[in-house]
Amino acid sequence: MREDLRKNKKLNFHYFESLRKAIYKTNAWFQAVVLYFCQNNATSREIQIVETLLKQMSIPPLSSAVAMIKMAQMDPNPAIIHFLKALIEKKYKLPKRVIDSLSDFFLKFGSVEQELTVAWQQTFLSFCSQYSSSFDEMLKVSLKQVAELHKHHSITAEILRFLS
Repeated sequence: MREDLRKNKKLNFHYFESLRKAIYKTNAWFQAVVLYFCQNNATSREIQIVETLLKQMSIPPLSSAVAMIKMAQMDPNPAIIHFLKALIEKKYKLPKRVIDSLSDFFLKFGSVEQELTVAWQQTFLSFCSQYSSSFDEMLKVSLKQVAELHKHHSITAEILRFLS
C-alpha cells in the first residue's frame, strides 16, 4: 500500500477494496493496519485512507474497544488522534474501562505546553459529547482544566458545555 501511494500518488482501487474486505477479520485488521500506522509514522494520505475505512465500515464494538485502549496507551501522534475520532464518532456503548483509558489519554495533555491541533480539539469534543454522561465530577473537573489549558476559539466553549 505504501509503495503504491508513493509511486502513483493515490491508492489503487483494488488495494482499497482489499483493505475494505479485510475489515471483516477485525482483530487482525486492527493489529495489521490501524495499530501499525499508529506505531509507524503514517503520512496524512495513509491516515486519511484508513480513517475513511473506519468511518464507512461496520466494525464490532468489542474489537473497536480493544483497539481504542491500545491506541490510548501509545504516545500520541496524528494517526492515533484521527483514528480515535473516527471510532468515537461511531457512538458505541463503551465499557467503563475504555472510557477511563480514553480519559487518561486526554488528561495526559494537561502537562503539554504546546498548542494542540484542531484534529485533537475535535477528537476531544467528540469524546466529551458522546461520553460525558459517564464521567464523575472529579473527571469532569480534570477534563475542564485540560480544555481551558488548550483553548480553541470555537471548540472549547462546546467542550465546556458538555462538561458542565
